[in-house]
Amino acid sequence: MSILINALPRADLNPTIADPNFKATILAPTNRAFEAALLKLKLTPKQGAGTMFVGASETAKIVAADIAAGQSVIHVVDTVLLPPTKPSQM
Repeated sequence: MSILINALPRADLNPTIADPNFKATILAPTNRAFEAALLKLKLTPKQGAGTMFVGASETAKIVAADIAAGQSVIHVVDTVLLPPTKPSQM
């Protein structure tokens, strides 16, 4: 999950997830999932900073569930959920 960990500071999310009161369910894609998404988007890991991924047509399988992280819970998924390609899909 090194791609996700490296993306957090570039997306300015470290202060958010470090907050002891932060409570969320996080879907954390594996490195393989990020590599597939970057290939699909024709991006390099350095270009992916700041992108928010919301699933529209992909299905992600949970490969590790219910990992406690403070008040949050993490589910590791095998696919990055990408945004819709057309505004009508939103």
